[in-house]
Amino acid sequence: MAGNGRPYRRIATEEAWISAELLVLKKMLKDGSAHDPGFDSLWRHYGLGTSERCIAVRERMLDIGDRRIADMDPPESTCSFFY
Repeated sequence: MAGNGRPYRRIATEEAWISAELLVLKKMLKDGSAHDPGFDSLWRHYGLGTSERCIAVRERMLDIGDRRIADMDPPESTCSFFY
C-alpha cells in the first residue's frame, strides 16, 4: 500500500509537449485575444517569462528527443519531479 492509503502509487499523470508552431500563442498573449484568464496567466508566465525556470520549461516542452526520455525515466534511486 502506498503511503497515501491507496493500493497504488501515482507516478505521472501527464507529459506536456508543444510544437514550435504553437508558440505563436505569444501573439494571443500580447494582444489579449484569448479571452481566457487561466490561459493568459499560465502562458504569460511560462510563454513570455525570461527567468531560467521559464526558459527551461519551454525548452523541455519543445523537446521530443533524448532529454525528454531522460526526464521521464530518472534513475531508480531518485524520484524527481519537474513542475
